[in-house]
Amino acid sequence: MTLASISPADTRAAITAGAILVDIRSADEYAREHIPGAINVPLDRIGDLPHNGRQIIFHC
Repeated sequence: MTLASISPADTRAAITAGAILVDIRSADEYAREHIPGAINVPLDRIGDLPHNGRQIIFHC
């Protein structure tokens, strides 16, 4: 798996095209503040994330 950094504009375009935005912080951190539309999947549970072939964008 290759991870790359992308710009905010490219992130917005990818989400509009169907990408999944995943916040990998703890549930507590996510509850305090997160990007609207992001789902919370803590890093230690990332293997449980169904993606159905969609692009996944991780942020913390």
